[in-house]
Amino acid sequence: MAMSSPKSKGNSGELSTSQSGMTTQQPRQEMSPFRPMGGFRRFREEMDHLFDRFFEGWMRPEEGGERNWDLDVRQEDGTITVRAEAPGFEPGDFDIQVRGDSLMLCASHESAEGGEGSEEQSWSRREFHRTIPLPAGVDAEKVDATYRQGVLNVTLPIGEKHRPKHIAVKG
Repeated sequence: MAMSSPKSKGNSGELSTSQSGMTTQQPRQEMSPFRPMGGFRRFREEMDHLFDRFFEGWMRPEEGGERNWDLDVRQEDGTITVRAEAPGFEPGDFDIQVRGDSLMLCASHESAEGGEGSEEQSWSRREFHRTIPLPAGVDAEKVDATYRQGVLNVTLPIGEKHRPKHIAVKG
């Protein structure tokens, strides 16, 4: 009968001897694969979670549901059309500007309910801010904007020399 020494290694772990002289088997610890970006991925997930918790509840309508305004940007036939869903505003609440190569969409609406004699007063403020990058050649003097039924439409014409040119391929 062969005996193993108290410090020999087996397939399932290591044998070790305690101060009392008892031999115990320690579980084998597997090495995890090296992942150089693993720490950054975890950090990013934690930061995303932090920002989600911080901004939770912002931009909610009075009904209590979360509101994310849709934005659609299209370029067709020498114009760029921006469509933004921004309910709860009036046309005069918007400030639309072309600044260099960006379109700035801003809106702010304040409302207060209850009067000075009333015991309860409520005040709310709704805001909308978006910045959209634009290609070269937008004619800022001819920009048109309309707001109907909670939808803002902005049309930006592109100058003739900056429009894409179609090239025919010869065979």
